[in-house]
Amino acid sequence: MKIFILKPKHIANNLIHFRNLLFATFILLSIQSCGKLGADGPDPVDPPGTDEPVADAPTTANFDKLAVWNGYKTTQSGAYNLVFIGDSYTQGNYFTWRVRSKMLTDGGIDGGPGYCSFGRWDATNMLSIDGSMDSDELTFTYDPVKWKSEKENTLGPCDYVINNTANAVITVTSKVALNTLTIIHERHANAGDFRYRINSGSWITVNASNAVQGINNVEIDVSGAGSNFTLDIEPEKAGEIFCGVLAKRTGNVLTFDKVGSSGANAGLFAKNPLWKSSMQTLAPNGAVIMFGINEMEENITPAQMKIDVQNIIDKVKEINPACDIMIMCPPATKFETEDPHKYKVAAYADILYKLAVSNNAAFINFPKLFGTFSTASVTSGLMNVDRIHPGEKGGELIATTIFSAFKK
Repeated sequence: MKIFILKPKHIANNLIHFRNLLFATFILLSIQSCGKLGADGPDPVDPPGTDEPVADAPTTANFDKLAVWNGYKTTQSGAYNLVFIGDSYTQGNYFTWRVRSKMLTDGGIDGGPGYCSFGRWDATNMLSIDGSMDSDELTFTYDPVKWKSEKENTLGPCDYVINNTANAVITVTSKVALNTLTIIHERHANAGDFRYRINSGSWITVNASNAVQGINNVEIDVSGAGSNFTLDIEPEKAGEIFCGVLAKRTGNVLTFDKVGSSGANAGLFAKNPLWKSSMQTLAPNGAVIMFGINEMEENITPAQMKIDVQNIIDKVKEINPACDIMIMCPPATKFETEDPHKYKVAAYADILYKLAVSNNAAFINFPKLFGTFSTASVTSGLMNVDRIHPGEKGGELIATTIFSAFKK
């Protein structure tokens, strides 16, 4: 770098020189900002990335838009089914069980443990099963060698399983009294029969064969099964598909369903038309939707996530046009600072807030509540040691914020 020492007699000439230099620099920068000029014209401009300016989405908004809930909590008449749809934040139960506990403690009448997915995210680790909102109330077991868990082209509310051998048994265990237990499975061409039994009683056979692929429900009356019972499901042919079971109590009750898929982005959900059929069984009155972590990791554009989340909302509204919707942006993770990816979490928050406004939905912006991600986020318990998922304190913060929207 040269250093110019200006003597008095040279000042006038140098001022003219620097003025011309500055003007030339301005022209050059202007050209670069529009793309370099070449034989084929300007180079294409890079898509908006981490430096894209975004609107300052609020921390929370539109809690008053939960119209069905606001009516229900006043009358306590009929059932209100609240479904959580998301990725590993939901499947891993980092906050959903806490919301359920808070709302039932606040006077909600317990409608049972809700949906229990048969999916898992580790083919060898049976501790990684999906299960229900509360595994102390409703869970399942099967031999992982005989069952393959799938999430691609999702046709169940979330993950589903396919048996690779005949007579591979799934055993569902309920430790609470229920009115109904519904098996959600697929019917398709060349399918075989499967059978089920309660408390090791007589087998009942169900035909899963159908020329047209579709979702089928087998609702079982378990009102006389007691407060601790088992349901065995046994396909007689390989290649059968089971999504899970739905556990319900009747009356003026409050039910919570956990519909999450680890590693999934919003684009995975609602693509298959059968997804709407299986979700219809859950009969959602309210849907809490959270995506963004996997979008950020996979460099999925905020614009694409907008399309994917809107697709989920549209499908839910087709099931129940009056369904309450809450859209949430997850907190900042290591992908924001330590391992930065193309898009900042603020870009996703901006898109999700705009979706909330256009869909008359409630909105929560967790990056603002959690603050900037750092090592302190982990040591304080806001974030997990994996630096991606919420820690104990973070899970409680998410649950408390959601609960504030539903509190009586």
